[in-house]
Amino acid sequence: MSERLSVSRLREGGRRWADRIRPFFVPVCILSGIYILAMSAVFRANYYYIDDFSRAFEGRKGWGTYFSRYLSDLLSNVIHADSYLTDVSPLPQMIACVELAIASVIALYLITGRDRFTVWEYAAALPIALSPYMLECLCYKYDAPYMALSVLVSVAPLLLADAPSYLLMLGSFAGTLAMCNAYQAASGILPVLTALLAFKRWYNGEKLRDILRFIAAAAAGYIAAMVLYKIFFVRPVSFGGNVSTYMPTAGGLLPAFVDHLRTFYGYVLDDLDAKRLIFIGLCVVCFVWVTVRDSVRSKPLTLLLALAVAAFALVFAFGLYPALERPIYYPRTMFGFSACAALLAIFPASAKKVFPAKLACLALAWCFFVFTFTLGNALYVQKTYTQFRIEETIDSIKNADAFDSGDPVVAQITGSVGYAPAIQGAVERSAMLKRLVPITYDDSWEWGRYGMQYYYGIPSFGVLENTNVSVLDLRKLDLPVLDETVYHVLKGNEHFLLIELK
Repeated sequence: MSERLSVSRLREGGRRWADRIRPFFVPVCILSGIYILAMSAVFRANYYYIDDFSRAFEGRKGWGTYFSRYLSDLLSNVIHADSYLTDVSPLPQMIACVELAIASVIALYLITGRDRFTVWEYAAALPIALSPYMLECLCYKYDAPYMALSVLVSVAPLLLADAPSYLLMLGSFAGTLAMCNAYQAASGILPVLTALLAFKRWYNGEKLRDILRFIAAAAAGYIAAMVLYKIFFVRPVSFGGNVSTYMPTAGGLLPAFVDHLRTFYGYVLDDLDAKRLIFIGLCVVCFVWVTVRDSVRSKPLTLLLALAVAAFALVFAFGLYPALERPIYYPRTMFGFSACAALLAIFPASAKKVFPAKLACLALAWCFFVFTFTLGNALYVQKTYTQFRIEETIDSIKNADAFDSGDPVVAQITGSVGYAPAIQGAVERSAMLKRLVPITYDDSWEWGRYGMQYYYGIPSFGVLENTNVSVLDLRKLDLPVLDETVYHVLKGNEHFLLIELK
């Protein structure tokens, strides 16, 4: 009898959860469709984006070993159905789009309190997924679902906002720990969304005691997870003196944080053109205006708190990255800014009689939506141009009979192919596009050599790993010219090849 009651209760609980989730199915499908459509040009480009080169060639993981992202290692076995990671794109990127759609719907629900949304509200949430900063994450064939997951697990715990405090604390703890083990760039999203929801409760007249309890539970789970992650999971690393995941000393933490935050926003000002910055600024201003207008509290006090909350969101948009000794400033580490801007924008987008803000949200969403096609097509053009340049080099190597002796040949690449002529004008016009389209045949980094060395099956061919500091610098050997074209000069002998790109 007790077993039947238990089964009956489980079924009843399952039905209740299904009834609660069902209204969100359509919004998730709408945003998933928009995000996947926007990414269609990137899918068509079929571009191996930076680390994708080695993951596809070696079938490797490495997120846990190098970046302390152990959840990514674990989940990759499921997504690729094997411990050897073959290229299954665009499946991982499509999964990422769905994850971001769910995260966007959760954010909309938490802020609006509704399960049906207007066009303006969808537009306001769209930068969570389609900002240029998140786009770099979505370009990765292997990393995309884990980067997107970090956003989802950062917003999902706040669905427990009305639950008992211990459940919210546990949810915040689990979500934060999952985020850290997926992609730490999302570390600012949960604190910012918590601050926004607490502020909304306050200006709607809720009791201060209940609001403080909500903040304390979310903060306790977040801090506990961060401390646990730092003690038991983090493996600090330093790359080439330019990047370090170590923390500054206690006395240098605040100056370092301010300096790094200034650098992050310097990139934001360079990356985004004037109209996008104006649209974002208008959304932030309207957030302040709407919250003051609709507040049941003192208007002056609401204004001060609205400004403080907006400032908090902008300061902690990049999470804990500014607190690192030497953070990286790649676009993929900056998506917290656009996510927090979207959270602020949802407030005026869901309010009445704020038409300028609604138009700004729609215009910003359209700019980001269109940019995804620009990026996808630019990646395709750059890929075909790079392949052409590499094939030209290989033709010269074949004509020079460099491998006739059968001995191993060591090569060095100098110079760069640069950007494809077809996208040169677009790159010069857009700093963001320049940062998002990598050059993968040059001497500036390992990914400028990887494809040439491993993807064309040239026998007994090794490329010097770092031409800038290598003990063996072929430029000093006065090698004879074997071939010269409009694209490169090939110098060498039976043991060495110097490829000078023009």
